[in-house]
Amino acid sequence: MHEQGRALLTYCHGQKPDVMDQALDFFTGQRVAALVLSGADCLRDKLVRLADRGLPIICFNNDIEGVPMQRVFVNNRDAARRAVGHLIDLGHSRIAVLSGDLSQSTARERLEGYHQAMAGRGLAVDDRLVGAGSWRPSLAYAALSDLLDGPQKPTALFSSSAGMTFGALQLLADRGLRVPDDISLIGFDDSVAFRLREHPLTVIQQPLDRIAGAIGELLAAHLEADKYLAPGTLRFDCDLITRRSCGRLPA
Repeated sequence: MHEQGRALLTYCHGQKPDVMDQALDFFTGQRVAALVLSGADCLRDKLVRLADRGLPIICFNNDIEGVPMQRVFVNNRDAARRAVGHLIDLGHSRIAVLSGDLSQSTARERLEGYHQAMAGRGLAVDDRLVGAGSWRPSLAYAALSDLLDGPQKPTALFSSSAGMTFGALQLLADRGLRVPDDISLIGFDDSVAFRLREHPLTVIQQPLDRIAGAIGELLAAHLEADKYLAPGTLRFDCDLITRRSCGRLPA
C-alpha cells in the first residue's frame, strides 16, 4: 500500500465483539477507501450495510456468510487432512486434535480435515480425542490435560493453531513428556520457537507472503477501478514442513 502512495490504518480488537464494532465505526468515520479484516459473524449486519454503500471489503481467515466481499483464504481442510494423514502414515491411529473456536469457519474446516483424513484411512474418530482449545494456549493446555487423562491416551496430536501448540508444549513439559518419544506432534502455523527446539516441530505453513500480496493486488484493483468489483474467492494451498516431532509408531 505504501508503494501505491496509500496509508494503512490498523485497529487492535483482541477478538472482542464490542471493540470490533468500534473499529468499524472508527474506519467509517475516517472515510477509508477499503476495509481488510479477519471474519467475525458479529460484524455481518454492519458489513452488509457498508458493502451496500460501495465500500470494498476483503476478508482473510474466517468467512462471514452473506457479506458481498472479496475473500482470501487457504485450503484449511486439505492442509489438515494432509497433516493428520502424515501421522497415519507413521502408524498412528489414536490421534488427538486440538480444535479452534468452532463458531469460526477456519476452525470448522480444520476439524473437518481431521475427520476426512481418519475416514479416508478407515479409522473411526473417537470423540474423546477431540479437545476444544478455542485458539487459546491456556484452553489448549487444559484440553490436552483432559485428553491425556482419558481412557484412550493418544500417541499423536494435531494442533490447529500455533497458539494452541504453545499451550500443548507447556503441558507436555510440565508432565515430563517428550516429543516425539512419548507423543508425536504436528501443528498448524509455524514459529521461530518451533524451529529452535531439540526436535523441531513438523508444521503446516501458510503462504503468508502470497496471501498479503493477493490482498494488496485486490485493493489496488478496487481503488484503481474506482468502483466495487464483484465478490470472489481466492484459496491458497499450504505447505507441510516435515521436521523431527513426528515419530513412527512401532508395530
